[in-house]
Amino acid sequence: MEREKLRNALGAKDALKVGRQRGILPSWRAQGFLEEHVVWIRQMGPRRNRIPVLRIQSSRHDADAGLRVLSWLETYTAAATALGEAGGLPAEFMEETGVRALIRVPTAFDGEIVKYSTLHAAGDYRIRGRKIGVMGSRHSLMWLDGGPEVCLGDYAR
Repeated sequence: MEREKLRNALGAKDALKVGRQRGILPSWRAQGFLEEHVVWIRQMGPRRNRIPVLRIQSSRHDADAGLRVLSWLETYTAAATALGEAGGLPAEFMEETGVRALIRVPTAFDGEIVKYSTLHAAGDYRIRGRKIGVMGSRHSLMWLDGGPEVCLGDYAR
């Protein structure tokens, strides 16, 4: 299913290159697919008996969370004195929010490409959590913390 979603996103991205709006479906505009999107990796846990995992999220699936993450970043960046090691994010922002990496992409299709390419790179570290608490219902979008280092920018096309 993930390979199919990645193929669809790549196909849509190619359709955008046709020019003069010929490859663009009207529904893409209506659903906000052509607007800037945000993809981020956030550390979840450890809390109580939960193991720390990384979870990839995007404003494609949760626009409110995307706006919240950008708002947090703006707040922390304005007062930042030290930058984190990963992607130049403010250290305080990373510590307080758990966001490890963040990238802005021009369309939802770019976001899907980044997301599914990153999940593929996580490989054997992927896990399926329970549908409770911090794990949430999108449990397949997670992998164990301590797995391979991923750079979201590597997958932006």
